[in-house]
Amino acid sequence: MTSDEELNRRMTIATAAFLQSNWSQAERLYGEVLKEEPTNPAIVAVGKTFRSLSLSYMGYKAADRDSARRWLHEALTLAREAVQGFQQTNESPQSAYRAIGMSICFKMAQEVIRDDEWPTFYPESISALKKAIELDPEDKEAHKHLASLNSVQNEAKLLGAKTGGCFIATASYGSMLAPEVATFRQFRDEVLLYSSLGRTFVAFYCFVSPPLALTISKHERLRALTRCFVLKPLLYIINKGRK
Repeated sequence: MTSDEELNRRMTIATAAFLQSNWSQAERLYGEVLKEEPTNPAIVAVGKTFRSLSLSYMGYKAADRDSARRWLHEALTLAREAVQGFQQTNESPQSAYRAIGMSICFKMAQEVIRDDEWPTFYPESISALKKAIELDPEDKEAHKHLASLNSVQNEAKLLGAKTGGCFIATASYGSMLAPEVATFRQFRDEVLLYSSLGRTFVAFYCFVSPPLALTISKHERLRALTRCFVLKPLLYIINKGRK
């Protein structure tokens, strides 16, 4: 088993590559650290965050759409995992929240975000970048990308983004970034959106859920009942299906 000291040394080398804008080298080096399966959750969370950021820049600079789509999808997945990983540490998840927002923002810039992804991806990126700024008001990158997202708000609304609303899971758990909401989001991205029936369900859900979510969010008892009798059973089924 590789020691934490050695893994930290490799992380320092990877970070040097990242700071020199050698995105592909940084992504590879962070990936090598993560393959060692560190036992220190801080190393895992930081490694996933900066590997995600490296992949985001690679996706943004990619000359072909297939590479951009693949790298940005992986970047978003890693960033979400990093946010959850930071909950096991004393480190700030600020960079991981920024990584979520940036990966989605770059998806939009590269035009590899599907129309049926706007309703959920757009508010997720807004929420993540605002959280990053809340944790570090001097985060210039987060401010820049948040401004970019605000500039396309009208387009996002036309494509179905609920820029001022929320969905049922988010309303019930109180945050779009709650681990339970992340599980539903992952199920949507990795299962539902890969079939025509699943995409139809997602589109229908995005259409009918905002008024229900608004009602749920205003009543704590209703939030608790929804979590207990609707969402927890669904989470059990989703998690059981992964095994």
